[in-house]
Parts: sequence; structure tokens; C-alpha cells
Amino acid sequence: MTKIVFIGDSITNGGGDVTTAAYPFPQIARDVTGYNTVNAGVPGDTTSDMVTRFDTDVIAESPDYVVILGGINDILTSVSLPTIEDNLSTMITAANTASIDPVLCMLTPCNSKTSEVSQLNSWIANYGLANHFPVVDLFTPLVDPTTPGNLATIYNFGDDIHPNQAGHEIIAAGINEVAFNIPQRLQIARYGIFYYNMTLWNRVNKL
Repeated sequence: MTKIVFIGDSITNGGGDVTTAAYPFPQIARDVTGYNTVNAGVPGDTTSDMVTRFDTDVIAESPDYVVILGGINDILTSVSLPTIEDNLSTMITAANTASIDPVLCMLTPCNSKTSEVSQLNSWIANYGLANHFPVVDLFTPLVDPTTPGNLATIYNFGDDIHPNQAGHEIIAAGINEVAFNIPQRLQIARYGIFYYNMTLWNRVNKL
């Protein structure tokens, strides 16, 4: 059976100091794809923390794919963008060397750090394009159309950083569509309807 490890911080984990999603996106991806998934999200982790545990939490699991979503805690603690980029590159290279297919995720919106998130997302998109790795845009479908850079209210848990349950459904849908070629169709799931076509989702929700 195909195996996926999701490595990240509290957004991947599904909660930080409080539970932001009763059913976070790695579990949703498992239910929809039928794949074996491992949630290796650790609240508070920076990309340096993720690099430190990459061998034990990812390589040792021998997955087919690793979905990498990290960087927001670095940005919130003023880690430089080159350092974040180097850490992400280190994880991607380690996965590729171990014959694990990396899936790169752009950061979700964060209200207080819109410029830094935008810059890092541009680097992630360009890195994936240059190296032929799938890149999942998690920013565009979650951003507030009236306040560029901010997390849309309907997907905001309330702290302007963490997505709520609806946001996690969007994240899972994007990953499944881009990385695993899930057909673009409506899918009834545990917490509602997934619109795998991001344009369709935004149109239905009038975003």
C-alpha cells in the first residue's frame, strides 16, 4: 500500500495550544486516497526542528511520499528566509536521496507576516518548478480576497495563523489533487463536501 508521511508543525498536527481541527488534513487524505498516512506534525516546530527529526520521522518510515509543510514558526520567530530555504532544501534532498518522492507545500496565509510568507512561497514554487517536484499552493484557496495576505475568516480558527476544520478540508483537497491525481469531483467526506477543483470551491463559496 502507498505510504505518505506528512511532516510539519501544528498546522499539520491539527492543533497547537488548542485543537484547531478535530480531523486534520493528513487524516482526511488517508480517508479519501485509501493510502497509509503518518502524521508527523509537531506543534511549535521550525524547519530546523524538522530537519533534526527527518531521519527518524520520515526516512525510517520508508514512505513512498513525504509531504513537507513548514516555515511559519521560523517566520514568526524571525529566522531568516535563506535559513528556512536551506532547511527545506535539506529535507527535500534527503527524501530524494532515499527514493522518497517529496511533495512541497506553500505556506497557508498568516495575517501578521504576509510579506515573508509571500517571499517564501515564491521560493518554494520556483524550487519545485526547477527541480520537477509537485508544489501544492495552499495559500491561494485560503487567502482572504478582501484583505490580501490574510487567512480568510471562513477558514480561520481565530488566531489568524491556524486553519479551522474547513481549512483542513481545503488543504487535503489541494494535496490530493496536485500530488495524487484525485479526480476533480465532489466527494462527500466525514466533515462535509470536498471540492477538488479549487476554482469550483471558491466559486461555490463566493470567494
